[in-house]
Amino acid sequence: MTVTKEMVELVSPFTVGASGDFTDEDFEQYKEWAEEELIKDNPGLPESKYDEAWANLICHIFLTSKEKTHIKSEDISSSNYKYTLFSEDEATLTKYLKRYYEIIDKWGKEEYTAGGISHEDSTLPDAFQLDYGGATGFDFS
Repeated sequence: MTVTKEMVELVSPFTVGASGDFTDEDFEQYKEWAEEELIKDNPGLPESKYDEAWANLICHIFLTSKEKTHIKSEDISSSNYKYTLFSEDEATLTKYLKRYYEIIDKWGKEEYTAGGISHEDSTLPDAFQLDYGGATGFDFS
């Protein structure tokens, strides 16, 4: 499983390279940081979904590292330039991080069984029955 620059370009409008949104060196660093996080979060994703999640996490790291997530709206129609900022919580949840978590939640479900351990002597023989002596009026046989 490995993420490529092309995968980042598939999940985002960003390009990687000398004239791209971020350089090859940036890509390699973001890739390393994202992989560290993905290894902790990976609940057994299929390979293609692992790579897609990885690419989305790289985009999130790129956006937050450039602080491109803090402006909520801009108004350039008036003579004064105005902008509205996201709250800190809103700013940290980019659409790429949201998609990353969607992939983890949808495709990374680990299946657990409640089978436990069964011992040879864990069942009771048929001869062992509680004797209610007919006191309840119900027939438990």
